[in-house]
Amino acid sequence: MNAPETALRHQQLTARAVQLRHRQDRDRAELESQAEVDDLRQQLASAEARLAVLSSGLNDWEREVGLHRARMQSRQRDLMSGRLNNSAELMKLDHEVQGLKLKLSQEEDRELELMEEQDAAQATLRRLGAELSAAAQRTDAARPALQARVRSAEGELAQVEAERESLWSALPPEWQAVYSRVESRLADPVAQVEHAQCQSCRVGLTSSGLQVLRRGQLLLCDNCGRLLVMV
Repeated sequence: MNAPETALRHQQLTARAVQLRHRQDRDRAELESQAEVDDLRQQLASAEARLAVLSSGLNDWEREVGLHRARMQSRQRDLMSGRLNNSAELMKLDHEVQGLKLKLSQEEDRELELMEEQDAAQATLRRLGAELSAAAQRTDAARPALQARVRSAEGELAQVEAERESLWSALPPEWQAVYSRVESRLADPVAQVEHAQCQSCRVGLTSSGLQVLRRGQLLLCDNCGRLLVMV
């Protein structure tokens, strides 16, 4: 492998190493994050908290309704007892009983609404619990494949890095110097020449430039400044 081929191969391996590192980072992050499971756990915790609030509120409301029902029944017994002979007092008590009945009816309607909300919250809790269980199973099932991909990428990356180092050592010092200088400003410092054109910027080469490349000598693109190779 001559110097131009070595430089081009080194660049290809550098790009491959970047891809492998990105893949490793993505797979490792997926292994650690379990985003779907974490999100469902948060939703489940919120649903549990809402159900607790609803249940507590319903218990308080049921106690209030019970007290009001007992009061209404007591006043109704007074009304029906026949102990009161004064018509004004009877009318006043009847008005009070009717008011208590109306209020109790409204409170019982609200009690039913709270019970329906509690039922809905319990259904949501059951649904989220089932979804969390399924998500955890999917995550566990995907883990071996992710771990295998990470190990595969690690193995390939080690091979790529070893070959890169070997190629760099084989590259002549003057090529190393130019390669490093161009790489400091461009991620892809090497450009192939095809049909007398730089394949990075599509600018044509002069005949003298092509002769330099055919001899395997150093040449930079006059337009983009990349190290040109003809392989």
